[in-house]
Amino acid sequence: MIALGCCRLIVRDHAGALAELRAAVEAEPCATLAHGTLALALAFAGETEEALAAAAQARRINPYEPRGVVALNAEGVACILSGRYAQGLAAGNRLAALRPGYPSGPRIAAAIRGPRRYRGAAAIARLREILPGHTAEQATRELPFASAELTSSHVARLRRAGARPVSDLTAVRE
Repeated sequence: MIALGCCRLIVRDHAGALAELRAAVEAEPCATLAHGTLALALAFAGETEEALAAAAQARRINPYEPRGVVALNAEGVACILSGRYAQGLAAGNRLAALRPGYPSGPRIAAAIRGPRRYRGAAAIARLREILPGHTAEQATRELPFASAELTSSHVARLRRAGARPVSDLTAVRE
C-alpha cells in the first residue's frame, strides 16, 4: 500500500495516493513510514495541517526511524506552504544533517530563505552540489504538488533564492 501510494503520488494521482496511504496507516498504525509518506502526500496536496499532524505522529511512533526523513520532508513542505518558516527551516536542516546527499533538505532551506536571497545562497550551493545543473523548472517536474498554484509558488521561492532557470544553464553551456 505504501509503495502504491508513492507511485500514485509521483504520477500526481493525489486522491489515489491519499487513499492508499490512509489505508496503509489504518492497516499498520505503528508504521512510521506509512505516517511519514501520508504526511508527504498531504503536504504536496496542500493539506498542511493534516500533513503536520501525520508527520508529528510518525516522529512520535519512532523518533529514531532512519526513514523518518520522509516525515521531515513532509514537515518542511507543509511549513513552507503554511508560512511556518522557522519550523520548516528546522525540519529542512535536520533532514540535511540526517541525509547529506538527499536534495530535499537544501531545497526546503532554499525555498524558505528564498525571499532573503543572501541567506538562501548556501542552500542553493549545496543543492547544486547534490544535483549539478538543477533548475527551478526541474523542481516543477519533480515535485508532485497537486496544483499549478502550489508548484509555481514553490518554484518562485527557489528562483528568488538563486535556482537558475533553464535559459541560464543553456547560456552557460554554450
